[in-house]
Amino acid sequence: MPRAYPRGVLEISLRLTCLLNALAAGTTTAAHAEEHLNRWAVAHHVNDPDELLALPDHDPIASLPIRQALARLEHGGVGHTRAPESAAAGIVRTDPEAPTAWELVLPTPGNYAGLRGPARIVSEALDTGTAVICHQGAWAGTMWIGTRVGHGVHWRILRANPPLPPMSPLEALQELRAQMRHTADLLEGLGLSAGERPDTVAPRLGSGYSSGDQAVLETAWTVWHACQAGLDSAHEVLTAHGVRTRLDALYHLRHAAGQAITAATAWPRTARPPH
Repeated sequence: MPRAYPRGVLEISLRLTCLLNALAAGTTTAAHAEEHLNRWAVAHHVNDPDELLALPDHDPIASLPIRQALARLEHGGVGHTRAPESAAAGIVRTDPEAPTAWELVLPTPGNYAGLRGPARIVSEALDTGTAVICHQGAWAGTMWIGTRVGHGVHWRILRANPPLPPMSPLEALQELRAQMRHTADLLEGLGLSAGERPDTVAPRLGSGYSSGDQAVLETAWTVWHACQAGLDSAHEVLTAHGVRTRLDALYHLRHAAGQAITAATAWPRTARPPH
C-alpha cells in the first residue's frame, strides 16, 4: 500500500529546511524561525539523543523547546564531520569549510533519497517518509525527523552519514520532465488519462532561493501530490498486469518529483552547486 503521509509534516519539514538554510546564511534568527514554525504547529520540541548540539546540562532523554536547538545552530555550535562508527568504507564526506546547506528528503522503500545510513536512521526516515538533513558543511549528516503530536511537532535530531550530494534544481527538473513524458505514454497505453490536477499549492521557499528554485518546487510539488492521489486510488477495470504497470509508473514518477523537491530546497543562493 502507498505510504500515507501525516498531514502537514511534509510542509513543516520543508519550511524547517528553508529556515535552517536561512540560519546558516545569517538572514534569520532562531526566534524568528520559531515564530514562523509556530504558524504551522502550536509547539515544536526537540529530542537530541546523540547530543549533537552539545547543549550544556542537556538530558539526552528529555525534549527541549525548538528555539534552543535553533539558537545553537544560529551561533555555530559544535557540529560534526565524523561519520558514525558503524559507517561503511567509502562513505561520502563533505568539506567542513563549505557553506552549510540543508535539504528535504522523501525516502521510500527501495529509493532512499540519497541517505547513506546507518540502517537504523534510514529506517526511521522511511517510517515518516520525510526528513531534513544537512548535506554540506560542518553539520553534514545531522538529520531532523518530525512527528505530529497533537497540535504540535516532536523533532528528533539524529547523527546520520553525510548523504549523497543532491542534484541541481535544473538537473532534477530535466529528469522529472522526462519521467512525466514516460509516465504519460505508459498511462495512455493503458487507456488511462493523467488524472485531475491536485488542489495543492507549493509553499514559498523564501528570499534565500531563486525564482527558478521556486518554479522547480511548484512543478515537483504538484506532480508529487498527483502521484500520491493516484497511488491512493484503484482502477478495478485494469488487468493485473495493467495495475502493476500503473503503480510502477506512479512510483517512479513520484520518486522523480521527490528528487526535484529535494533539489529545490537543497541549494539556496549561499550554497549553489558547481555548474
